[in-house]
Order: sequence, then C-alpha cells, then structure tokens
Amino acid sequence: MIELKHVSKSFPTKSGTVVALNDINLCIEDGDIYGIIGLSGAGKSTLVRCINLLEKPSAGEIYIDGENILEFDAKRLSALRRNIGMIFQSFNLLEQRTVAANIAFPLEIAKYSKEEREKRVKELLKLVGLVDKEKAYPSQLSGGQKQRVAIARALATRPKYLLCDEATSSLDPNTTSSILNLLKSINQELGVTIIVITHEMRVIESICNKVAVIDHSQIVESGLVSQVFADPKSQIARELILPDLLKLPAKDTTQVRFRLIFKGEVINQPIISDLAIKCQVPINILYADAKSIENKTYGQMVITIPNEEEVVSKITAYLDQVKVTYVKEV
Repeated sequence: MIELKHVSKSFPTKSGTVVALNDINLCIEDGDIYGIIGLSGAGKSTLVRCINLLEKPSAGEIYIDGENILEFDAKRLSALRRNIGMIFQSFNLLEQRTVAANIAFPLEIAKYSKEEREKRVKELLKLVGLVDKEKAYPSQLSGGQKQRVAIARALATRPKYLLCDEATSSLDPNTTSSILNLLKSINQELGVTIIVITHEMRVIESICNKVAVIDHSQIVESGLVSQVFADPKSQIARELILPDLLKLPAKDTTQVRFRLIFKGEVINQPIISDLAIKCQVPINILYADAKSIENKTYGQMVITIPNEEEVVSKITAYLDQVKVTYVKEV
C-alpha cells in the first residue's frame, strides 16, 4: 500500500515560490490500477515523482508498505526504487543498446549474473510480445514497441509498483489501446499495483478502478472510477469527464433540465420512452453518452421538460421508482 499524508511540494523560482503540490492525501491499495488525472501543470508528474522520491516533498509523509520512506538512508532508498518501476511518455531508451540490452540494464545495475539477466530478459520479451525484436535497436521500433520495451525494462527487477507518467500520450489510439491492455494484464497476472498519470479520461476509463482528480496542485475529487464518472462533483472533473455538457445551449427558464445517470443493467431498459408514455410529458433529449467501465456500462443523458410543478413531480416520482440517479438543474 502507498499512502501520502499531507504531502506538499514547492519550488523556488526567480519570480517567487511555485506550489506544485498542496496538502495531498492519497491511499493506493495493493492491486489497484489507480489513475491520477488533471490538466497540464496541475501537479500530476510532481506527485508521481514524489512517490519514489525523485522529488523530495517539502512537507508531509509518504508510507510504502507501512514505512515512511522519507526516513530511508541511501541504501534503503536504492532498494526501494528497485521495487518501484517507472515508465515515461518519451520512453527514455538507450539508443546504442539493443532491445535485450535495454531491458537488461537495471539488472546490470542490481548486480544480477549474466545467466540471470538473460533468463529474465527472455521472460520479459515474451510478456510484452517482442520476442522477435531482441536484437533490434530503438531506432528500428515503432512508438508502441518502444513503450513495450520501456515496460519490460521497468519490470526487470520484479517491482511491486509501476508508475506510468503519461505513458500513452505520444501514441495513436490503436497503439494506446494495446499498451493499456498490456498494463491491465500485468496488473492481473503479476499482481503489480499500477499508478497511471494522465490527462486523458479514456485512459482512466479503460483500465483504472480508482481515480483522483488533481487541479491547481490539490486533489479535488477521488474514488471509484465508476462513481466519479457517474456523478463528478468538481468543475474540473466535469470538464474532463463530460466535456460535451459544456457545449449544451444556455438554460431556458421555461424548461427544467435533468441529468440522468445510468448504471449497469438499468441502461438497457427503455427508461425514456416509458417516462414519456407513463407521465404524458414531452421530453427533449439534449445529450446522451455511454461508456464501459470495468465491464459495466455507464451512461449520462440530459433531458429537458416543461418547468411546471406538476410535471416535475411526475418525472421525479417516476425516476425514483425505477431507481435512476438524476441531478435536477433549474
């Protein structure tokens, strides 16, 4: 388990102190694929670099498996970092080394024998689907293949945790999907806890079970992905999760707007048609969207109805009856 307690990080600059993180509290449990999402400059990368002390917090405590790593000496810190793999947007491969030699590099630093290195490299090449690229150089690989090499290298010393800092940002959608599927299989098959830093909601939806939303150096919302997606509370979460809602026409005082939140099997029921027929109310659909999260379907729909007390009462009574979550926006 990784726990951040009241973690802050500031950087001195010529124009004054810049606060990158402000009182961050976070708990990442073993087995999680935990997403941390926010816009550029929100503090995501600083946060992930604090977890393995590539950046030392200005204040707060960081516990990994119950130990405050800020109290570690150099030797214990070195051992800790072998237990925390890290992959980046830019791959950071050594251009003069083959794929196999890149993967073996952390094993060399950790003083593994040649026989142990060769065995582990072959295991990892098979894991990431690059057995035929063992002797290739980075310049001969596609972006997706480079990231697979980076993932294999990060897993070389059998870490318990894997930090992914915008690992798919430079990849096309199809390649992104394949890398995300690989990360998910690593989590499930090897039991590696994964922390995903991203500005893309589709990455969170695809593989994460939990998410924290960071904005202006602070965590503004966190929880299960399904819960945060279904009803984002903060303005930034709404912008990231439901960007199309910002494009809806201005509210009309003659209408009441409802945002309906569909979860699981409810999404397959004819809620809107039944609503119109049983309540005898004209309904205008402004927006609708559905996504699959953790193999369950979640949807959002925005409708408007006449702003009449009797009509609104009918609608809310029916939605309560069929157990559809909703937010009424006058």
